[in-house]
Amino acid sequence: MKSLRVYLIALGSLMLIYLVAQYNRPKAINWNETLDINDKIPFGTYILYSQINDIFPAANVTTYREPLYNVINDHGIKHATYLIICSSINLNEYDYIKLRKFVNEGNDVFIAASYFGEELGKDLKVQTQVVFENKDALGIRFSNPKMDTTQLYSAERGMNTGYFSKIDTAKALVLGKNTKHKTNFLKYTIGKGHIFLNANPLMFTNYSLLTSGGMDYAAKALSVVKNDGNLIWDQYYTPGRPEDENNHACIFTKPFFAVGILFVLFQHGTFYSI
Repeated sequence: MKSLRVYLIALGSLMLIYLVAQYNRPKAINWNETLDINDKIPFGTYILYSQINDIFPAANVTTYREPLYNVINDHGIKHATYLIICSSINLNEYDYIKLRKFVNEGNDVFIAASYFGEELGKDLKVQTQVVFENKDALGIRFSNPKMDTTQLYSAERGMNTGYFSKIDTAKALVLGKNTKHKTNFLKYTIGKGHIFLNANPLMFTNYSLLTSGGMDYAAKALSVVKNDGNLIWDQYYTPGRPEDENNHACIFTKPFFAVGILFVLFQHGTFYSI
């Protein structure tokens, strides 16, 4: 019995040391592409959201987590700049009709995404693709003469690899390309307003804005958009935060709770059958 108690104490001590070490070790970086304004992780948009009034100084910024149709229709919005930064967007027919009407009446809409959906893609005749070869050496720059075309922006982790593989040049004005001469930034004039499409949404995230030139790229890309008195920041089409997948994680991921379990088991002799 004595040798067993010694064994259990030694085992508990080793477990305690291990768990404390695990508890205190640096947390792994969360690389989820949430593009959420509340997220300070690399691929959140906390920094851009916090600094947006530096780019749109006159704007009253309002966030909505509703479909585009509901935002414009239900809130009676007539004049505003609409900003959407997401991994992908797939507007339904009613959303897109509302978007077209909103732009036609003199408003600007800026969408940064890797995929723009069927309705928008069909009407504007655009498709997107990603560069896979030599992507680490890839750079992007603005190509419109009214913008600074000399600055080259490089990026890590594939943040600048998106481009438009299909474009209707009769409708679109090219604003940016990568060093493989692939277009990644477009402008469409519809009635009195404009739609801007950018194929590199990660260039507007925290990770990009903290790299050399990242904030400069985001600011210049957004500076082409009308500085309206109202700015709508979409939070509906962003991937957002994934649900907690650790609800059923092993209890030993919570060190002090695990030590408590070991202590209780020891006190009640549960290990005696070993």
